[in-house]
Amino acid sequence: MAYLHTPTIACTASSFPTPILDGVQILSLDANLVPNYTAQSPPFFNPNHGTISPVQLDFCNVTIIHTHPSRPASSPEDRVETQIWLPTKVRDNSREQAWNGRLQAVGGGGFIAGLYSYMLTAMDAAMAEGYATVATNAGIYATDINGGDADSWFLPNGPGKPDYFALENFAYRSIGEMGLLAKQVVKSYYGSEARYSYFSGCSNGGRQGYVLAQRYPDQYNGIAACAPALYTDEWVENYWAQQIMKDTNSYPWLCELNALSAAAVATCDLLDGVEDGILQEPDKCAFDPYSMLGESICCTDKGLGGTAKVSEAAVLIAQGTWTGNRTFLKDVHFRGETGGYDVKLDYAGSTTCSNITQSCMGGPDPLTLNLMRIFVQQDKSWDPRNITDAQLEAIRLKSLASLSDIGTNSHNLSAFKQSGGKMITYHGTSDPAVSYKTSRRFYDAATKNDGDLHDFYRLFLAPGLGHGVGGRGAYPHTTFRALVKWVEGGVVPGKLEATSEPDGEGRVINRILCAYPQVAVWDGVGSDDEFESWKCA
Repeated sequence: MAYLHTPTIACTASSFPTPILDGVQILSLDANLVPNYTAQSPPFFNPNHGTISPVQLDFCNVTIIHTHPSRPASSPEDRVETQIWLPTKVRDNSREQAWNGRLQAVGGGGFIAGLYSYMLTAMDAAMAEGYATVATNAGIYATDINGGDADSWFLPNGPGKPDYFALENFAYRSIGEMGLLAKQVVKSYYGSEARYSYFSGCSNGGRQGYVLAQRYPDQYNGIAACAPALYTDEWVENYWAQQIMKDTNSYPWLCELNALSAAAVATCDLLDGVEDGILQEPDKCAFDPYSMLGESICCTDKGLGGTAKVSEAAVLIAQGTWTGNRTFLKDVHFRGETGGYDVKLDYAGSTTCSNITQSCMGGPDPLTLNLMRIFVQQDKSWDPRNITDAQLEAIRLKSLASLSDIGTNSHNLSAFKQSGGKMITYHGTSDPAVSYKTSRRFYDAATKNDGDLHDFYRLFLAPGLGHGVGGRGAYPHTTFRALVKWVEGGVVPGKLEATSEPDGEGRVINRILCAYPQVAVWDGVGSDDEFESWKCA
């Protein structure tokens, strides 16, 4: 088959045949040419990818609105928007062809399925490298990535009246449909099919990548899914620290939590032989937060010259975050999956403090709070501040029972393997939002199903890295490039090169990330900031 890499029809709605998809009714298809567009990707902004220099191009924006005639009568008409961006002409001579013959779908984040600010940057980046690209909003026209307005689509008929069909759209249905729509549009526009199809996503987008591998295993040749929000139905567990503070009637100052974090890192930093503020293997740290109980510390949160004593509530939060020991909550059964000892404690133990009143109050993570309010309790006005431990446990169990569609709990990837697909996940060990241990749990469980898992699916743990990007650790900007080499050239990724953002003194850290269960070990001889000084072991 010849690949022309140039359009064969005009970028007008009338030029495109209406896509055909089982169970889908196309409500509209619009197409418009966007000229002189600058596509690019800034550094440390687009997970899975490195910096992509600006490219001036024209592209055809095809926007499709579709619905599902088979939806229940109780569900309002869904209007799922999918945008397909088709590079048409390169204007700055950066390459010969506008289209490289490939498709790259991009995912969402939080409670947004896609087509949201930074996901649009991911589409920009894809076009800058020559990909046709696609994203969908799954019929969700909300704007709060933390889910504060999720009631607009999950509870359109009021409290206690959930629209589970809309939840299925968000969880998996529309993610599967966008690729099928995009492939038809690509073929219509360029006169040939995409040679390879890829998906790139992080957080909820990472979860979407796993959904594609499980439910739509033959749609994509390669999937890059970083910091995946797996086991979303377990997120009620993230409320544990707020419950401890309520039960003890003690709300730590941020300075207490920061002091505990700094002490843990200082104690364990040299376990890997390198003093860099990064714990190469955080599980090996054994710092006891109780060793600081009652210690007086500087606390600028309370004003200039302020001091505080490390409270037991702060110690309990540190212990629960780092070790999973949350036995203070006797009636709540937590899995105890945690971050490493270098995870910042202010996420789990979030408080709002005032140096005027010299007091603090709880400030739960909004993603967790909105999941509990809107998706579990199904009432946006519900207030968790006075719930008992037994009530929290009931809410946890209710979430597991009602939100399994977004839990991504299947560990069977046999169909994805059979299709020839490849998947790469990286996950920061300092991720405060989604514990890296959830990715490790998934990988270990999937390995029990398939001893050859390593042949098509690889996990890379990133020491010191935050949620997709950020933190002191090195960011694997080579992830997507490694995926393409694996899919198209058979180059198996045993390691990924990673580089940190500059610190306050401009220092940059270079590391390699090793395919789990291996870890990177410094050779003790070369500069610890040189890739060559680290080996997988």
